[in-house]
Amino acid sequence: MPKIQLAAQGAEHGPGHDPRTDHLRPVIDFLLAKGNRPSHWWHESGFWFDQGGELHYTFTDPIDAAELREHFDFPPSIRLSDDGAIRDGPNHFDIYYDRPAKRFSFEGLPAATAPLQNPQAAPERPAADDGTADERLRQIAERMRQEPGR
Repeated sequence: MPKIQLAAQGAEHGPGHDPRTDHLRPVIDFLLAKGNRPSHWWHESGFWFDQGGELHYTFTDPIDAAELREHFDFPPSIRLSDDGAIRDGPNHFDIYYDRPAKRFSFEGLPAATAPLQNPQAAPERPAADDGTADERLRQIAERMRQEPGR
């Protein structure tokens, strides 16, 4: 299978398109399709800026650099490190693994670990993961795939 040649810079296509990021959208879409999820899911697009103005797209699971090299041909201005971090210096944009996807310490505890004085007075515990976050991410990924020019 031929590799996808990535451009060094995105093109202006109109509203909603960013020349800083559009050229790496195929990589992001590939990682999303493989089941990886944005670590900053509360940002609708998944992108976020740090205080220095750098643009980031971070994932909850490690990124396989070898797999990316099999599918994509990166221009010299975009560096792909062995840990899967992608750095586009000229556009001040990077894509990388941020942290593992794991629950907070208080989520999903079995009832036996939280003894109660009066079990009848205890409120019903919601399920630790009702799937709504995953469904929202699927909707976002689907909407991004349906946008023309991406």
